[in-house]
Amino acid sequence: INPLVTLLLGSTAERLALLSPVPVWIHRGARTVLPQKILVPCDLSSRSKHTIGELDKFKSAFSPSLELFHVREEPLPILDFQSYNLISAQMMKVDQDNVENFKKKNTSYKLVTELGGVVECIRARAKKFDIIALSPREHSSSSHFMGSITAKLLGYGNTPIVIFP
Repeated sequence: INPLVTLLLGSTAERLALLSPVPVWIHRGARTVLPQKILVPCDLSSRSKHTIGELDKFKSAFSPSLELFHVREEPLPILDFQSYNLISAQMMKVDQDNVENFKKKNTSYKLVTELGGVVECIRARAKKFDIIALSPREHSSSSHFMGSITAKLLGYGNTPIVIFP
């Protein structure tokens, strides 16, 4: 396939994972293991809760450990340094409140937070895990492959990914 077409439309695996009405496991590499350590990128939304609920169904079959991973993005820099600091502090306060509320509702799971770029942080953290599990955002059909976090994660590395619609 033409690299430009793949860039714009995504691979067959990406299309299947993002459009499938059933869970899809994307696996790379020769080594297959029953996942014991699962990384769940967590944006504190109902999609994160959905992923956790889907993974709870597997607890009786095997006992995986889940780590919820939330990345706090820094606000885009602006020329007015005082305004940037004010906006940044306000955003961090709102995010911290959201994290605390999410923790209260999901007390049985470890929630790790990090500051940085979402995709880069998830990629780095995923190296310690057997699989990444997530539920992608719903997009219009034309925007599925135009830079979503899920698509970027699918196009990287050897860590398997399970997508829950």
